[in-house]
Amino acid sequence: MFFLGGCALVIYEKILSKNDSYRMLLWMIVLMMLAWLLMFFFSLDVGMLTLKIFPVYFQKVLFHSISFIFFPITILCLALYESRSGSLGKKLSFLGDISYSTYLLHFPLQLTTVMIWLKCGLNVEWLYSVWFLILFFLTLILLSTVSYRYFEMPVQKWLRIKFSSLK
Repeated sequence: MFFLGGCALVIYEKILSKNDSYRMLLWMIVLMMLAWLLMFFFSLDVGMLTLKIFPVYFQKVLFHSISFIFFPITILCLALYESRSGSLGKKLSFLGDISYSTYLLHFPLQLTTVMIWLKCGLNVEWLYSVWFLILFFLTLILLSTVSYRYFEMPVQKWLRIKFSSLK
C-alpha cells in the first residue's frame, strides 16, 4: 500500500498539471464510487455478486484486487477535491495529530481488553460485534487524544526548546 500511495501521488501531480483537472476529478469520483460499491457487494455474504456466480477463490482475488484500487483512488479523490476547493477536513485534522498515539496505543489496548474480558469470564462473541468495535475506537481516540495533548505535545515543546540552540 505504501508504493500504491506513491503511485497515487504521481497521478495526483500529473492530473494537477493538466488543465482539465475538474473533469479528471469527476472521473476519479466515478471510479471511487464503483470501487466502494464493489467492495460493499463482495464484503456481504449475500451480496449480489457473491451468490455462487463466481468461485470463492475468484471472489477473494477480486475482493483484494478491488481493495488495491479502492484505497489509492479514495485518497486521490480526496486530495484532488481538497486542492480544488480548499481545506477539506479541518474539523477532522485532530485525527492526523493523534495518529501516532493511536498507532502506539491500539495493540496494547486490544491485548488489555481481551485479557480483562477473558479474566472476567464474559461472552467472547461480543468482542466481534459492531458495538464493541465502535466502543473500542471511541476509547482509542479518547486515549490517543489525552496522550497527544498531555504527553506528546509537552515533549515536542521541550525538545524544540532544548535543541533550538543547535541550529
